[in-house]
Amino acid sequence: ASRSEEKAREFADKFGIPRAVGSYEALLEDSSIDIVYVPLPTALHVEWVTKAAKAKKHILCEKPCALTGKELFDILQVCAENKVAFMDAVMFMHHARLAAICQDLSSGKFGPAG
Repeated sequence: ASRSEEKAREFADKFGIPRAVGSYEALLEDSSIDIVYVPLPTALHVEWVTKAAKAKKHILCEKPCALTGKELFDILQVCAENKVAFMDAVMFMHHARLAAICQDLSSGKFGPAG
């Protein structure tokens, strides 16, 4: 999805994606979509996570998820009320690259820590 159908189509064509959606609202209205990724600026997360949750879409939200603890509470509450899963984008913690970085740091490969 993009804020314009033209930009969405251009991106989709470039990367071989068969469908393009010209607005976030249209994406949320699409019943064939079960989950959305919210990479927008943090200040927009509450608004779009709320809209996605109310549209019954599961959500992967880029971090930081919220600007305040209250915003995070509101996000989690709307997701629970709409019975959708919410996850922040912390996949790097589970990637093999992190283990390799930790190994390199602890081995002294880059010199002493500190």
